[in-house]
Amino acid sequence: MQVTNITKNLKFECELADNLWLQTKGLSFSKPRNMLFKFTVKQRWEFWMFGMSFDIWLAYIDEDGGVFQVVKAEKMTLNPKTWKTYKPSRPCRYIFESPEKIAETGDMLKF
Repeated sequence: MQVTNITKNLKFECELADNLWLQTKGLSFSKPRNMLFKFTVKQRWEFWMFGMSFDIWLAYIDEDGGVFQVVKAEKMTLNPKTWKTYKPSRPCRYIFESPEKIAETGDMLKF
């Protein structure tokens, strides 16, 4: 599917994770690419980096497509300091994962 960062006038392709299997697997054990998570309920979804061989950027998106928080999630290694979870400051239904920092706080996304 195509996503547009309206603020930056930037279009990019991403995979849609709108079912339990894709949301559970995410980008684990895969090559770098973009993924948009669309959940059925709004909550503070927790992500961890199990099986990731690269760092990603997580953009938390509100109901209107506004990015309200962006964090860099580090790949998990044998170092216990990398064994952490990432969750937004408030509930959301959409989370965008990307190996590149495509969105920043305050950006508007259309999908």
